[in-house]
Amino acid sequence: MDNGEKISDVPKSRKSGRRRKSSRDSHHKASDEAEHTDTEHTQDQISEQSRRTLDGRMDKSRLSQDVSHKSKRTKEKPQGEVRPVLQPNQDVVVQMTHATAATEPSDQRDLLSLVALFLAVTFAIVVVFVAVQSNLKRELCTTASCASFSKLLDDSVNASMNPCDSFGRFVCDGWRSKHMISVRESVFRSAIKATVESVSRTAIPDTNQNAVEQTAALFRSCYQSLVKADNGPAIDEVALVKAYLAEAGVVWPWVPSQPDVLETSVFLAFELGWPAVLDFRVKGTSAHSSTVIIEPSAGFTRLMALTEPRTSSELERKRYFDALVRHYGDGDVGNVTYSDVQDAELLMRKRLKDALLLQNWTMLHSNEMHPGASEWAAALARRNVTGALRFATRSPSFIGAFNELWEEYGNDRMHLYVSWCAVQYVSIFTSRDAMLAAVGGTRLPIWTSSPSICLMFTYGVVGDAVFMPYSAQVLKSGVRSEVAKLVFSVRKAFTERFEADPAFSSSTTMLTEWASVKGVFEAFDYPVGRDLRAPFLGYPDMTSSFVRNWRNASRLRYLADTNADVLGTVDAILNSQLYTIKKGVQDFVLMPFALTFPAYDAETSVAIKYGTLGAILSRASAEIALDYYGRQEAMKERLDESSECFAKDARTMSIAPRDNVMLEAVALEALLDAVQGAFDEKRQNREGLGGYSAVETFFLSWCLMKCASPPSERSADVDPCSAPLRHVRRFSETFGCQPETSLNPVRKCRVF
Repeated sequence: MDNGEKISDVPKSRKSGRRRKSSRDSHHKASDEAEHTDTEHTQDQISEQSRRTLDGRMDKSRLSQDVSHKSKRTKEKPQGEVRPVLQPNQDVVVQMTHATAATEPSDQRDLLSLVALFLAVTFAIVVVFVAVQSNLKRELCTTASCASFSKLLDDSVNASMNPCDSFGRFVCDGWRSKHMISVRESVFRSAIKATVESVSRTAIPDTNQNAVEQTAALFRSCYQSLVKADNGPAIDEVALVKAYLAEAGVVWPWVPSQPDVLETSVFLAFELGWPAVLDFRVKGTSAHSSTVIIEPSAGFTRLMALTEPRTSSELERKRYFDALVRHYGDGDVGNVTYSDVQDAELLMRKRLKDALLLQNWTMLHSNEMHPGASEWAAALARRNVTGALRFATRSPSFIGAFNELWEEYGNDRMHLYVSWCAVQYVSIFTSRDAMLAAVGGTRLPIWTSSPSICLMFTYGVVGDAVFMPYSAQVLKSGVRSEVAKLVFSVRKAFTERFEADPAFSSSTTMLTEWASVKGVFEAFDYPVGRDLRAPFLGYPDMTSSFVRNWRNASRLRYLADTNADVLGTVDAILNSQLYTIKKGVQDFVLMPFALTFPAYDAETSVAIKYGTLGAILSRASAEIALDYYGRQEAMKERLDESSECFAKDARTMSIAPRDNVMLEAVALEALLDAVQGAFDEKRQNREGLGGYSAVETFFLSWCLMKCASPPSERSADVDPCSAPLRHVRRFSETFGCQPETSLNPVRKCRVF
């Protein structure tokens, strides 16, 4: 993994963590003093004043570097040839005077010719030097965007930490002390905020809406409904929610007279889009046959993650139950008791949770479907799903556990549990005051925020159309070509790595599919080839009611052939991810939100762009590559050995270990190759920010994008960056980490 020879002239570490000047700067200062002329002294004063600014530091560094080289050449001359340091013009005059006094007239003519040649060469050198300096000045990071990024970095860096002990704490301590969300989540929030502002400016007619207007109306109705519910009690559409739930047979907090688990489950999913425990998709619907895909509801898994940490005590569980009773009971406590709900939770939840295991696709026999094939056929026929039915799932253990519990405890108890899950799940999206009251003011996860919910829901209905306003905003002139160049640069680095390693070079099918970046921009290109002046096929005009819009959209969505890519993007939004993987074509799709500061800005430097957006692109590429080669028999054993090495090292670390260390290390090595290529292409190693070199700035930017502060990780030793850096020799060289220190272990794991 090393390849360290590509990074040249890397500066040494600020070993105390303070951003003090490097030894190279000290050498420059000494050589400046050796010049001791009035002109140079004036320049030193000016440079000292401008040192306080970013561009001043960079200009000083480059000027000093040139002077230091001249000083070094002077010191290396034999003692007898040492002359006083003079101004350039004085030097020429003195040389000419000495030459005239020491030579004959014929020699003088020769000397004059040499002097003329010398002056011509000197003039040419000066012209080239000025041109180079002018070019360097254009390349300096003096933009407002760089200043903003520099401030973000300065506010986050903990100067009291040694970067060689814990780079994550060195970079992220400041962020963690001031923010309750991660940097990546802040990117998502900024992008969604811009989307909300764009949608709010869209004029939406009541009738004859086109696709753009339908999308805006759908998102706006969601956002306005949830924001109102967040900002005041009982402003949500609770009456309509209760009416819709009653149609599904959920009359909580009352027990229905004739509970029907199957009809309720199917109605919640197909008609309302509120799957409580089971979720359904229909594939290949025809008059002759249909395949029904049954999965654990995403709502069920999200609900557990949301409620379990907030209902760990008896007092919290009772408060949670009472809040929902008040909300849905409308002044009546109903006939469902707290003990009824707790009994159902104890009987059902743990067994279902333990069965949550994603496996390969499995076909389910009709005799496995409780209460029977005919009952399922009748329930699905009421949703226009007819013909010979086939059932498939990737979670056979979960579906099996659900059927067993249903058969074991009967229709009444299972219906009670499904109803309890339904009212909790619906409350997240449509009854915000109930949910906020139920959790007792505890901070909710980022995905439960109004904008994130609305983005997930709208995407699930209209797909990439929801990104159109933001894509148009960020994809300005030149941005697409620059991002494409970044993608090609990263892929070129991976390709060269794999082709240079005999173990990987024997299989390069995946690499040939990387020749195009069209798929990367799929989300940006939604309008291409579509008539956005027409409505979405089969979709009605959207209203101001979020609950009504949700129901109308869900009826169509569950009968559509929803592919795995759509579900993958919904999960990406849920987790604030900035790309999605399409394993079927060995490619990834960049989310438009990835082009949001600080993840990307066209006016930042090369080092920052590669450390931020470049890291996203490289991680996505590494994920594809490792998945591809991990399925090749010839490479599987080697990758398994590497994975075990990284995992074993992570277990011995004193800092908090992170997931996917091997993935991060592979992505970082290739990304370093790519950024070095970008530096070499410009024939310079660009300075970074605030006295940091370009390579240091790259590492700092890379780590900053990983800074996080989730409630479960508030301990002072959380480090999201060091685990992969321990195995990257170019990091320890850049920061001068001594051997056998935390960030420079003697034994390093490698993949290629």
